[in-house]
Amino acid sequence: MLKQAGAVLASLIFLSSIGFAQDGHFDFSVNGAGVFTKQSSGNGITQTATEGAGGFGTIRARFNAKHSFVFNYGRYKNSQIYQSIDNFHILANISEYSFAYMFTPFQKGRFEPFLLAGVGALRFSPRSTWVFFPPLPGDIPNNIQINLNAAKQTQLGYLYGLGVDYRLPHFTRLALRLQYRGILYKEPDFNIDANHGSILSFFTGARGHMAEPSVGLVFRF
Repeated sequence: MLKQAGAVLASLIFLSSIGFAQDGHFDFSVNGAGVFTKQSSGNGITQTATEGAGGFGTIRARFNAKHSFVFNYGRYKNSQIYQSIDNFHILANISEYSFAYMFTPFQKGRFEPFLLAGVGALRFSPRSTWVFFPPLPGDIPNNIQINLNAAKQTQLGYLYGLGVDYRLPHFTRLALRLQYRGILYKEPDFNIDANHGSILSFFTGARGHMAEPSVGLVFRF
């Protein structure tokens, strides 16, 4: 996956060099985001996720006032929750590698609204797995860490979003970015199913959706 991300980034840099010949330029942004995942279900399993947080960086190649390409890399954390007979939580890191087209319809004063759409990959990396039971009386813990041999899994993602850049007064190369992004993907099951020697299955076959409101700083150069 890292090799693929490097190839995408190299392609972006190559395209950007063409953009410079057309009076284009680069910008780089650092963004903090909240992560909110919708509930989905399938095969008798209901899947949700805890609210998470993380951040992502972008490199944009701007070809003219309206048209740009952007490469994104992000890292997030949450717990993927699978409810069937019992309540299982897989604590996971999520890495995003994506490439998108960005359209800026107009500029008004210091404001630059934009729309974006693209594709990429989400890499789900499990950290630990827990099973939760109904609340117990007293101080008896109602969760146990278990080993289900959860494996890393990469899912294709479809990215869309909108936002606005506000160029900061007295800082010609800095802008504040407010945006909303959504990512559609196939829900991970971490290869926990009968085909991989497990007595459980976390496979839903459903489509997931991550909503990411974010705020960041843009550096133009």
